[in-house]
Amino acid sequence: MVFRSIAIALGFFLCAPAQAQSLVGTSVELGLSSLGLSVVPSYIVSPTLSVRAPVYFGGRDGSYTDDDGNILTGKADLTSAIVLADYRPFENGFRVSGGLALGGYRANATVTNPTIDGTTYSGTFDVRLAQKNDIQPVFSMGFAYPMGGKILLSGDVGAKIGTYRLVAEGGSLTPVEQAGFDNEIARMNNDLSQLKATPFLSVGIGFQF
Repeated sequence: MVFRSIAIALGFFLCAPAQAQSLVGTSVELGLSSLGLSVVPSYIVSPTLSVRAPVYFGGRDGSYTDDDGNILTGKADLTSAIVLADYRPFENGFRVSGGLALGGYRANATVTNPTIDGTTYSGTFDVRLAQKNDIQPVFSMGFAYPMGGKILLSGDVGAKIGTYRLVAEGGSLTPVEQAGFDNEIARMNNDLSQLKATPFLSVGIGFQF
């Protein structure tokens, strides 16, 4: 039943009569995404082409306890911006998009006397997790649908292409302990390198000018 509902919804946006005449000029959307809260200005260039520049923001301060019982205290930042070109092959609300993203998920934290796989490392460490590259390719598909008047409903699913890197510095370690600690960080980065993309889901409501 769920798959049937999804198929009906997708078919509606793919096969509905062209809505290009209702998607004109400039619009601004407010949205909620796994990338953060968003403000999305956009401009309709032609019935099949538009450009968007979503800006995402958000984050939180706090503490996190990992599987080894280590308490990391710090801040996560979601600030980023994306420039997208939207192609509407059916001249309606359905769109396929591509572009570039600047910024994204970042976290900075401190941890004292961390234990990794049963080994405790003395001292306080500064830990940073961020994308390897500040600029990443982005691909998505979704819809922008006029709800009547100037109100616009939109949604997208996609991915940012790129990997992450973990850096940990500090502590009071002997050369042997430092070598062991560096090996653990290298192992974690090897695991992170398996994540080739960051998927995202976005929904929004906008106003056309």
